[in-house]
Amino acid sequence: ALIVSIIFLIHPMQVESVSYIAQTVSPLFFLFGVTALFYSLADNISARRVVVIFTFLLLSLLTKESGFLFMFTILLATFLFYKRRLKGFIFCSFLITCIYFLVRFGIGHVYFAKIGTVPIAKLSLAERLVHIPNIIFYYLKTFLLPFHLTIEQRWIIKTTTGNNFYLPLLIDTLFFLFFIVIGRFVWKKDRKAFRIFVLFSFWFIAGIFMLLQVFPLDMTVADRWFYFPMVGLLGMIGISMQAIMGKISRKNMYIGYGIAISIILLLSLRTIVRNANWVNAITLYSHDSKIYDNDEIENNLGNEYYAEHNYREALRHFKKSVELYPNATNLSNLGSIYEIFNDKASARKYFYMILNTDAYSKNTYDYFLVYASSVLLHSDSPEIANDFTYKALKKAPHTGYLWANKAISEYKQLNQKEALAAAERAKSLTPNAQTNYLYTLISEEKEIPEDMVFQLQ
Repeated sequence: ALIVSIIFLIHPMQVESVSYIAQTVSPLFFLFGVTALFYSLADNISARRVVVIFTFLLLSLLTKESGFLFMFTILLATFLFYKRRLKGFIFCSFLITCIYFLVRFGIGHVYFAKIGTVPIAKLSLAERLVHIPNIIFYYLKTFLLPFHLTIEQRWIIKTTTGNNFYLPLLIDTLFFLFFIVIGRFVWKKDRKAFRIFVLFSFWFIAGIFMLLQVFPLDMTVADRWFYFPMVGLLGMIGISMQAIMGKISRKNMYIGYGIAISIILLLSLRTIVRNANWVNAITLYSHDSKIYDNDEIENNLGNEYYAEHNYREALRHFKKSVELYPNATNLSNLGSIYEIFNDKASARKYFYMILNTDAYSKNTYDYFLVYASSVLLHSDSPEIANDFTYKALKKAPHTGYLWANKAISEYKQLNQKEALAAAERAKSLTPNAQTNYLYTLISEEKEIPEDMVFQLQ
């Protein structure tokens, strides 16, 4: 138990959950969930303890939806070891689930977002299911041999081959068959240990199931997502080794401990090396971009160079990102860079390409449409800006700021009637001081300030 706990804490796959500050939600939801599980395993439970258990479980749910996995794990543990309290736990689980949905949907109005720009999310269910063997293989391989660690993995399988489907399928099958054999061995040796083995097996299978793209995720695989399933896998290994060690001599047992310590030291060194990649964003993205081609990493690297005013490097990485997978984000970034270099034709080309792509969500897509419209309005001809805005409005007809930009482009072409109608539409869709002021300027035929920019936040 001590050895597998140390491996869990120092494993290189955990670096992403610790060093990536935006993803420390994994340790947090796990802390709440495992605390609830720990308190639920007492032989005698008072009403106060039940409140504590399900309060921690609710906190886990509110931190991350994966907290539901802890709820099912607790119910299974209760079924395996304390059947008499199962009905009460089911009722409490139902109660906190209702509270969770009330908080999320009723109070927070946080619904399920459509994932648009991620390649695997655009595939059909059947196409995503083809990835299952390779996804399982990735996590098992990286757990055992964590050599090539990288973030933002968005690869997809276009054609099934021996390397990306059949070989992973064979290895996955052998892995599960091996643990079925081990489970049978544990069952014969110790029935109570077998129940613990079943619990950890469920822990691993339930956790890995959520990563198989049955429900599309915003990446193909991610090391931080293995945070929960890793415990189940380590638990299975720990129970298996404990059963096997009962059959070996003391001398061989010391050899086993020596091997375990060596593994811990090697994993620790790999974690230290991986942590060094997280010194800053450019160091991280530059390292990971060399492992495999990734449009998101290239776009992020371009953003970092852009922030440092290194526009040549930013241009290089934005272009590579677009070559790999064009989407509204990298096309907008590339168009902006060309504007800085005063290459209006190239900027116009990439801004227009946004019209044929999508973004992570509708609000994000509308943002890029308005942004491109605004840039063209202030740096290109009114005719070009009006043409782009007209086409953008077919994509997002209820975006007030697009109508505002159309009003300005029409006004610059001396189309007073069309400009006033567009300004009125902008004012009705997005009523605020800025759209009201634009409408007033056009209706009174006054000059529109050159610095008037409409931009979604």
